[in-house]
Amino acid sequence: MEEAKKTKDGKPVDAGVSMPHDKGYKKSLSRPEEFLHFLKKYIGADWMLELRATDFVLCDKEMLERDYEGREADLLYRVGMPDGEEVYVFILQELQSSVDYTMIFRILMYVVNTLVKHFLDMDKKTRERAGFRLPAMVPIVFYNGQERWTAVTNLRDYQRGGDIFGNHILNLEYYTA
Repeated sequence: MEEAKKTKDGKPVDAGVSMPHDKGYKKSLSRPEEFLHFLKKYIGADWMLELRATDFVLCDKEMLERDYEGREADLLYRVGMPDGEEVYVFILQELQSSVDYTMIFRILMYVVNTLVKHFLDMDKKTRERAGFRLPAMVPIVFYNGQERWTAVTNLRDYQRGGDIFGNHILNLEYYTA
């Protein structure tokens, strides 16, 4: 059985309640300049190189649904890419003492819920056009626990027989920072 999470003073923490330092990180990363700096420093993917802070718009929390246990993703940004496309970048802060081995499933739920909301919010005629495409979703897990992050980072590895079916099963991968 998994040990209950505790605060520094040993009191139990409700899974739906953020740790005190979550708010500081969240406040800082709620500023597009800080978020972009974080992305470039800790993720450093090629697609980020030309981005500016003005390309980032912090989305309303309602855009990102709660997961199966009532937890929320921490931040969701809509990002205007240099080519004119939009993507969503979301970050989950895992400021806890243990690795969450269900993280890839939680991310799957966030992605599906957000894309369903986006799809349903679109005009029906727009989404039924041949050229309609859903925005890309880029998940990032920000973890600063004591132990090394050892949870799988892609959905294929979380599924039984995932390696057998190649590209014929759903896959999803997240960045870790």
